[in-house]
Amino acid sequence: RSLGRPVVKRSVAKRFMTNVAFRLMAEIDLVRLSLGGVASAPRPRLLLSHAELASLKDRASEDLKTVPWISTQEAFIALLLLALPSFFNKGPKVSLLLWLDARRYLGEAGKRLVSGTAILTEDFHFHVEGKSLSQLAEEVHIKLEAFGKEEARKAFFMAQGLFEYNVDTPLGPPKAWKLKDADVKIMLNNQSKLPLVDLGSGPAEWVCSTSGPTLMVPHKDGTTVLFDSGTVPGGKAGCLPSGLEEKLRSLCS
Repeated sequence: RSLGRPVVKRSVAKRFMTNVAFRLMAEIDLVRLSLGGVASAPRPRLLLSHAELASLKDRASEDLKTVPWISTQEAFIALLLLALPSFFNKGPKVSLLLWLDARRYLGEAGKRLVSGTAILTEDFHFHVEGKSLSQLAEEVHIKLEAFGKEEARKAFFMAQGLFEYNVDTPLGPPKAWKLKDADVKIMLNNQSKLPLVDLGSGPAEWVCSTSGPTLMVPHKDGTTVLFDSGTVPGGKAGCLPSGLEEKLRSLCS
């Protein structure tokens, strides 16, 4: 029932073809790099300074009714919920697939169930029409709080079971298919709290990624957001669609 379709095992042939496809993609990227090219086209990006992030959080906190505080991540998600439907002239149904730290959301059980790093993907659904930045940030906060402990435990064991028994699931990130009915689909992995890598000559100033969901990564001056083509279609050569950067920045200030 949770999968929304009959549960069957992934066939040996399908597992083989999937593994071959991913290896071939990796080999093609390695050949490009060896010839002096890049692995793939740069993704549309947005650098938000520390000051802009602080301003966004303050603005999203102005009219909270039922929660005492919100995080910067929740304020940023609210920013996307507010900005993307109107910019792309889409309807008010927005679905979010969020990459989450399993240990954090499992609470005390995380210490027993997870010995290293574990990531969960969870879907959240919003109806954004007529809502302010504060209202959306508050709703994000409430939904994330509700996912803690027992709900996270169920999701963890479901993900573990799917992997262990080779259950045949749709290609793509886990639960991405649950976004299919949304007017706007957002996939987000927030890694902005990770330290900048230091290979011995001092920490890097920035990091980059060319694949996966929309990714928030650290930058010496703030946070860089690398958008995927599903969340923000129409970007070219590392640039957002014309007018979107201005819209996002205006809502931060």
